[in-house]
Amino acid sequence: MKNKLYVVSFLLFFSTAIFAESYELSPDDAVNIALKNNLELKTSEINLKTKLRNKKQVYNQLVPSLSAGVSVSRSNLNPGETYKKMFSSGSGTGGASPIPSSVYPDWSATFQLNGTFALNGAFFTAIETVRNDYTAGLISYEDAKASLAKSIKQAYFDLVYLEENVKLLQESLDLAEKRYLQAQRNYNSGLVPDVDLLQAQVSMENVRPQLLQAQNNYDTAVMQFKINLGLDLEDTVSLDSGALDSADALQIELDAARLSNEYLNERYDIQTIRANIDLLESSKKSTMAAAMSPTFTLSAGYLPRIGIFGSDVADADKNAQYKDWLDSGNVSFGLSIPIDTLIPGTSTYTKTAEIQDSIDSMQVSLENAIRFADLEIKSIVMNIENAREQLEVYKSSVNLAQTVYNRYSDGYRLGTVEILDFENVENQLNQARLNLVSGKVTLAKALMDLEYALNRSLSEIRENDIEEIEQ
Repeated sequence: MKNKLYVVSFLLFFSTAIFAESYELSPDDAVNIALKNNLELKTSEINLKTKLRNKKQVYNQLVPSLSAGVSVSRSNLNPGETYKKMFSSGSGTGGASPIPSSVYPDWSATFQLNGTFALNGAFFTAIETVRNDYTAGLISYEDAKASLAKSIKQAYFDLVYLEENVKLLQESLDLAEKRYLQAQRNYNSGLVPDVDLLQAQVSMENVRPQLLQAQNNYDTAVMQFKINLGLDLEDTVSLDSGALDSADALQIELDAARLSNEYLNERYDIQTIRANIDLLESSKKSTMAAAMSPTFTLSAGYLPRIGIFGSDVADADKNAQYKDWLDSGNVSFGLSIPIDTLIPGTSTYTKTAEIQDSIDSMQVSLENAIRFADLEIKSIVMNIENAREQLEVYKSSVNLAQTVYNRYSDGYRLGTVEILDFENVENQLNQARLNLVSGKVTLAKALMDLEYALNRSLSEIRENDIEEIEQ
């Protein structure tokens, strides 16, 4: 039984190893994968395709409605009398002689083809509505892409921080294990008392739970990251920690007032509100046009008919004459003008008033969004400047902590520094290094916020700065 379980476990592991893939990702690579695989974005893409199809097919409303049909019937009345009237112009008028009532078709077949075309002023406003609806959908889709790109990059940098934390704790554990082994050798040689050995063991064991917790946090974040990218959980990903070093490589000089003045109107939230206002305006026009403009209709029909004889008719000549086609058709033109919409207080006026209320409300929302957007841009710029200043402090702290650590390390090897003092200095160095990574992550995420807030990449912002300086 155990052998079977081993075989099944081996096969599961082997199959997982075969189908799992390995990815070495930069922030841009992660974004590209997410744009292809993210399920929420695919939903937005489907909605946009629907709006695009409606836009392309908006002129299909000009195509008349067509219908075709066929019917076979037999009257319960005397069909001979009916067909005598159909095939004769009447006796005594110079037309064909009446058909004997003893000869008539048992059955008749009718074919019909009808077409109707209607045109109203709402058609032209409907075109504008469909186009505005597609524009709003396109903005929403592009916003979803930009928002996803920002969240993926920020999650990427958070993973780099968690990964660095695991590495630092692993280094601390390795050093603690080395000190414990050294203390054990010294204790066995009678060079140190047992309390030094116990202290080294306590220091080593204290690091283990911290490392386990950090590893668990990292593994959990990696699984969520894979889901956001649309990857399988069995896939492995490796990150480029150097991406943090290049996050602020452009060293863009940021002027909050100028950035707000130049790029605020290009933000997706501002564009979305304005697109919705345009959509409401066209919807209002369409409502008014549908209710108040005249409607022109054109309809036409073609109805050929043929008689079908039953088996009781023996005369082939008489049978043949009733198999001639009887064609008929009609064409009609119509023009209707609504009258009830001229009466104040009707449903049309109520509906257009409600749409206008929505437009007015959306205008207020636009003004409010512009104020908050200006505040957000200025806040992000302040965060970036603050993160840059903190990053310089963290760099200095790492250099200082490294210098102190080197001196204490020499003293510890010479026996002039106690183990507790040395471990304290070591912890300070690791914390300084972790703070430096945290500072880089904070700056990188703030820059991603700026890109999204301005709907411009950092390189584009820098190019615009250079052009203005040259001018």
